[in-house]
Amino acid sequence: MPVRALAVSGLRPVVDRVFPWEEAAEAFARFEEGPRFGKVVISH
Repeated sequence: MPVRALAVSGLRPVVDRVFPWEEAAEAFARFEEGPRFGKVVISH
C-alpha cells in the first residue's frame, strides 16, 4: 500500500517489537523464530 494511501486512510502497521540498531542480530533472530503478530522494526 503506498504511503499516501496510509496517510489518507489513517491505517497504521502493527508493530510486534522495536529493536535498537545495536540489537539488530536479536531482531533478525526474532523474525526467524516463526509466526508473530506485527512487524519487527530496527530503529537507528
